[in-house]
Amino acid sequence: MKLAVVKTLVQVHFEKLKTYRRDFLIGFVSAPIQFLFLVAFWSYVYRTFSQKTDIPTLNVTIAYYALLLIYDNAISALNISGKLSRDIFTGRIDVLLSKPISPLLNYAIEGYVRYLVFIPVYLIVYFPIAIKLGLKFDTEHILVAFLVLLASSTIKFLISSLLGLASVWTGKIVGITRIYQFVELILSGGFVPLYLYPEPLKSIATFLPFYYLAYVPVVIWIAPELVAPSTFVLLTVWIVVLLFLVHVITHRALSSYQSSYG
Repeated sequence: MKLAVVKTLVQVHFEKLKTYRRDFLIGFVSAPIQFLFLVAFWSYVYRTFSQKTDIPTLNVTIAYYALLLIYDNAISALNISGKLSRDIFTGRIDVLLSKPISPLLNYAIEGYVRYLVFIPVYLIVYFPIAIKLGLKFDTEHILVAFLVLLASSTIKFLISSLLGLASVWTGKIVGITRIYQFVELILSGGFVPLYLYPEPLKSIATFLPFYYLAYVPVVIWIAPELVAPSTFVLLTVWIVVLLFLVHVITHRALSSYQSSYG
């Protein structure tokens, strides 16, 4: 019974994948416009506050937004192959492993495969930026950066699972999603890089999981000195905490579903 309920939740999530094609086309048009607007805006900001020396250069901020837009839109581009995702990853993994697996694990495997396909896309954009900024092509640095990207994808998956389960538990799907999207945009560095935030907001943001959804996976490529060593410890802690929360809320959601629908 539990497996059937969870499978229903995942199938609802797969229905959302149908909107990715439309979202990608919108992003394909809007991303360059956003990028040009952000460059113009931050050019003005840097000219106004050119005396400040404790923030990265304008070129670093431009590179930040370039990688951020690719990071946000490339995954949608990969999701264009919705039919491929459904045909290969819905049910076929059970055949490959010769045993049934959880639909959530099924979806997680699909996400990691998309991540592997995403690596060449990111490198194609990163290397010209690295040359422009004079960054060194350090193999260890690139490996750590990719591990951070992988961990970021894990946190995104876990938070997405929590949102879906919480919406079943509370019955407030739209409200929860909208609040989360707003909070994530502000605290993840998706709108303004966190190194431009005032204190204490910047310090508070570094202790939240949103910190690892946009800011860390992008800035570690172009300005790794801005990422403190403790970041990697907190990243691991948040993955463990989110795994625990998914486990707890799964049982709450199942209880709510069974009490409502028998």
